Order: sequence, then C-alpha cells, then structure tokens
Amino acid sequence: MKIFQNSPFVAQTVVSSILLGLTPTLVAAAEEEGAGGAFQSCSSSTLGGMFCVLQESTVAQVITFVMAACFVIGIYLFARALMQLMKVSDNQGGAPNALSGSLLTLAAGTFLVAMPSTLMMGLATAGFGGMWDFGIQDSVGAANGALGADSIMALAGNFALNAAGPLSTLVMGISVLLGIVLVGNAMVGLANLNNPQARQQTFGAIAAKFTVGIALVNIFLVMEVIGASFGLPSQDVSHFTGITLTAMSYATDAGSSALDSEARYLLIMQVAFLSLIPFGLIAFVRGLLILKDTADGGKQASLGSGLTHIVGGVALVNAQPVSCAVMATLMGGGGAFCA
Repeated sequence: MKIFQNSPFVAQTVVSSILLGLTPTLVAAAEEEGAGGAFQSCSSSTLGGMFCVLQESTVAQVITFVMAACFVIGIYLFARALMQLMKVSDNQGGAPNALSGSLLTLAAGTFLVAMPSTLMMGLATAGFGGMWDFGIQDSVGAANGALGADSIMALAGNFALNAAGPLSTLVMGISVLLGIVLVGNAMVGLANLNNPQARQQTFGAIAAKFTVGIALVNIFLVMEVIGASFGLPSQDVSHFTGITLTAMSYATDAGSSALDSEARYLLIMQVAFLSLIPFGLIAFVRGLLILKDTADGGKQASLGSGLTHIVGGVALVNAQPVSCAVMATLMGGGGAFCA
C-alpha cells in the first residue's frame, strides 16, 4: 500500500503495462469479429451495395473496438478507484465526498469492464430482451422492370428492392454503436460525478444517456412496445431484416400478366411502403437522441421534437396500417391502403 501512496508513478506504470499487454488481444478479437461468417459479400455498384459494404467493413469492427475501449477504460477506472480508496483509508482523501466518489468510480469501472453484461442487465430491466445482432445484413437486390419507372411509387418500389433492406440493417447496426457509446459515456460521467476537476454532468443527464443508450441497443423491441401502445400490429424481426426478399416477392407477383391494373397497382404500393422503413428507423433514432439532449442543459433540444420524431418513426415503419387507419377515419374506408 505504501508503495502506491509514495510512488504514484509505479501504480500508473503497472496499469499502463496491463493495458499495453491487452492491446494485441483486443485488436485480434476485433479482427476475428469482423471476419465472422455472419456477413455476406456485397456489391458496391448500387446504393444497396454501398450500404451493405459500409456495414460489413466498418460498423461491426467499430462496435467491437468500442467494446474493447470500454474494457480498457473500465480497468483504468477500477485501478483509479482502488488507489483512491487506499488514500481514504489512510485519511488522505481530502474532500468529504472522497469515499462516495471512489465507490462511484469503482462501480463505473466494473460496469465498463463487463459492458456486454451491463447492456443485457439494462435491457432485461426494461423488458426489452437481448441486444440486437449488429452482424445481421439484408441481401442486396436489383431494380425490377416489372415495377416500371414512370411513377413515384415505382421508383420507391425499386429503392425497396435494392437499398431499403441494407440501409435498414445498417441503421440498426449504427444504433447499437450509438447506444454502446452513450452507455459508456454515462459510466464515465458517473465516475466523475464528484470529481471537481472533470467536466460535470448532472445525475439526470447521466441517467438519460444510460436509458437512451439501452433503448438504442435494441430499437426493434422498443419500437414494438411503442407501436403496441397505439394498437399497431406486432412485427416480426424479418420486417426489418427481410425487406429485400419481401419486396422481390411482391415485384415478382406484380410482373404476372394475369393481373389487372388495379391488382398490380396494389402490389407496387406494398413494395413502396417497404421503402419507408429505413427512414422511419432514422427518425426514431434521431428522436431518442433528441430526448437525451433534453436532459443536457448545455444543448438546445425540445421534448416535443423528440417525441414527434419517435412517433413519426414508428408511423413510417408501420406505414401501411397507419395509412389504413387515417384513410378509414377520413373517408370511411381505407381502400387500397388496407389491402
């Protein structure tokens, strides 16, 4: 104990040596994660291919790196907390809240070291199940001539065939990344809550970051809960990860010569609805981030704006049932929107 008190450099050297020794292992883990079999080969000649390549080559590796960084920062905070506790035990803590600050730092370091367990604990507490598999990718399709190119719905349908699926899984992966970063930032803020030399965050801001971070780690289940509150039908995971195959099925049926113009129009409309899903996901993520900012006094954010983005995102993801409800309310029947 005296060694660490009289020679802080020795303690820093020990911690630094541990972190440097872990670096090759963490890098190898990131490379192994990125080379896993969950990914498919992507073609970058279209927007869908570009989205697929971005998720395959960047997002998963960055998530793995952030998890590794949380582990390293957690070890540092854990060591710092132990040294602070040793000083407190010898009446060298100084400030009256030194003990509470040390315990908060110790807790934050523990949560960061066990980040996967921390995320699972937060999700289970909120009833949101497990973390979203950020390695899931939707397949890359291609434009289908059966939809034509002479109407806005046909263009939207071709976007759904090629790009909506990969963009949706990319947004879900980025959402996981943002969630992990926010949870990690919340833990660092917790460690510095009683540290006058660090950037001060209120407990409310820390709690908001943690809560929004947990929600972002699996926005599929969060959207399900919010959608159910409005009476919207429950969606399967394939609603987000199988957009391309669903759109291809509709497009193939639309190309049948046995269909009349009305039936073909209804199928094209179904494909067009699928193209709205990724934009709903983007709006939903943006809404959660705005809600997080409302708890941070240094940022301009509106609770109403955040809720509007969230509700609008849920509506876009469930565009068909929402359109059906609106048309049935205003016109007495949904017509093609309820097909």
